[in-house]
Amino acid sequence: MKIKNTKISTKISSVLGAILTLSFIIIISISIFNVGRELNNSISANFKHIASKNATYVQQIINNLEYIMRSDLTVYLEEQISYKQTSITQQEKNSQRPSKVQNILLDDIEFSMEDYALNTVSSALKNNDFINSVSLTFEPYLFDDASKDYGFVVSKDGSYKSMGSYDTYSNNEYYKSSKNTLKPYYTSPYDKDGITVITACYPLIYNNTFFGSINVDIDIMNGFSNMELDVENYPTMYSQLINTSGLVLYNQIDNGLINSNITDSVDKNDINKILDKTNTNESFVVEIKAKENNNSSYSSYYSYFYPIEVGDTLWWSETSLQKNDLNKEVFKIALVMLLLAFISIVLLITIISYIIKKMLKPLENIQDAAKNISNGNLDIELEIVSNDEIGNISSHFLDMSNNLKMIIDDTNKLLLEMSKGNFDVDSKCEDIYIGEFMKVINSINSIKLDLSSTLNEINESSNRVYYNSNQLSEASQELAQGSTEQTKSIEDLSSTIDSITEQIEINANNAQSANNLVEKTSQSIIDSNDKMKEMISAMQDISNKSDEIIKIIKTIDDIAFQTNILALNAAVEAARAGSAGKGFAVVADEVRNLAQKSSEAAKDITSLIQGTVVAVQNGSDIANETADYLNSIVDDATNTKNMMIQIANASKEQSENAQSIRNSIREISLVVQNNSASAEESSASSEELNSQSQVLRELVSKFKLYKDNQEVDA
Repeated sequence: MKIKNTKISTKISSVLGAILTLSFIIIISISIFNVGRELNNSISANFKHIASKNATYVQQIINNLEYIMRSDLTVYLEEQISYKQTSITQQEKNSQRPSKVQNILLDDIEFSMEDYALNTVSSALKNNDFINSVSLTFEPYLFDDASKDYGFVVSKDGSYKSMGSYDTYSNNEYYKSSKNTLKPYYTSPYDKDGITVITACYPLIYNNTFFGSINVDIDIMNGFSNMELDVENYPTMYSQLINTSGLVLYNQIDNGLINSNITDSVDKNDINKILDKTNTNESFVVEIKAKENNNSSYSSYYSYFYPIEVGDTLWWSETSLQKNDLNKEVFKIALVMLLLAFISIVLLITIISYIIKKMLKPLENIQDAAKNISNGNLDIELEIVSNDEIGNISSHFLDMSNNLKMIIDDTNKLLLEMSKGNFDVDSKCEDIYIGEFMKVINSINSIKLDLSSTLNEINESSNRVYYNSNQLSEASQELAQGSTEQTKSIEDLSSTIDSITEQIEINANNAQSANNLVEKTSQSIIDSNDKMKEMISAMQDISNKSDEIIKIIKTIDDIAFQTNILALNAAVEAARAGSAGKGFAVVADEVRNLAQKSSEAAKDITSLIQGTVVAVQNGSDIANETADYLNSIVDDATNTKNMMIQIANASKEQSENAQSIRNSIREISLVVQNNSASAEESSASSEELNSQSQVLRELVSKFKLYKDNQEVDA
């Protein structure tokens, strides 16, 4: 509302001020962006250079350490162990000298190894401040054949002492790891005699076998203290070393963070961002949120990470700077430029506002005239004092007021007549309807013609509706009557279908009963056939037994024949004996008679049995023929059974189809009933439509319509 009520001079001044302000903002923003980008690039390049130097510095320390141990001492010890295992002479073995570090005797090779190791380690300690101490440890009996325990440590001051027993130093984490993996191992920082160290363990290997290690204690406070920082210009800058697990190995600002994890100080959402990039093994820069010292709140930091190769693993040199600290110079320049731009904009807007207010003073009279017109007062007066745009606006305002008055009067007359139902009227001053006002008179004429035409069409349509509704009512009544007759026919058809369905169901039940009887008859025939087979088998047994009886009777006949022969011989012998053999002759005669009778009886029995065998054979043949007839009857019964099953299934399917037909007939009956009801409703609606069309005709007849400049009564 405040903006709507503001004067146009103020609006123009505000718009010009806004344009100027926007222009200045764009120019200043581009300038600040370009200057800030260059300055930020310069600062970032310097920051990146510091981070790179820190990583290079630590990498040189690790490289020097590995060069001293692996390229010099390690190679020498491995060569000497190889020589000792394969090529040492008996004279060298027999030469015995006391060890400098342990109470044992060493041969020439062992003494040379010890002396070289002590000198090399002492030199490394003297020339490298980052090395606190160096120790050598060996597997049992590999340095000296007679000694299980051999190991020594050389301190920063050059003194040395034994590492003690193998069981003690072999339990060190770094020793066990190098032994198992045959690779260098770097421990986490730990306190050793009041000094924070990291122990680097380098394995000694011969024929892929671990025989000992060189262990270097790195004084991380002295070794890494020369990492570069520019805290004078960038107070929030810090550098630290971390391993691949995120463990802080060294922090240049706060020693208390050593052995902590970056997860304790970096926002958890940024941890994965860092770990994902460390998997690439390449340097990277990342924006993270980290805690400031012991503060629990998080701030945005730019962190440069550079990889450092440490044996077979990586350390990461991290150099970080708070985002606000990095951009503070850019903020200073931007603030100065914005202040100058603000002062310039205020001066320009003040001058422009004064000039515009003076030029737009005549518009106040036009404003009053427009206000009167907006309030419906078209009788206005304006003083035209110039021929410029404002004077022309005043003249056009007067013309507009007069034309509006004439158009409003004419339009009022036309609409008043049409509101009374008279559409046969015309404008008295149609020539003043020019420009956009032409649409007004065209719309009025269009309304007049369209309403007249519409009312005519309504009248004609009401007549057609009246006649068509009569026809529709008659047709609907006929349709309702036909639907009623169809319903009755369908009910008769449904009753017939129900009767057919019941008969089909009875046939299906009878077919099923017949099927059950055929199945029982078939089973009885099968059982009879089985009994007939048993009888045939029994008759065959009788025939076989008869054959055996014939054989026995034949034997009896043979016995009778032999008995008869013996009786004859006995009679002959009795005759020869004379009177002494008369009694024997009588016995012989009786035996012969018995033999003859036995022979005749055997013949009779044989004849009877042969007749029986023939009768049994005839009975067996008849039984076989009967069995064949029974088998044929079984086959016919089986076929009959299958046919009865088919008849039963067909009857069941006919019953289901008949049921489906009955359901369809019922659905058709419902449809016909619905059609009948719809036809009755249509008939009633047609009668109502006929009544309403008559009312519509009476209403349209009250209008006086316009048609070809002729008055037409609707």
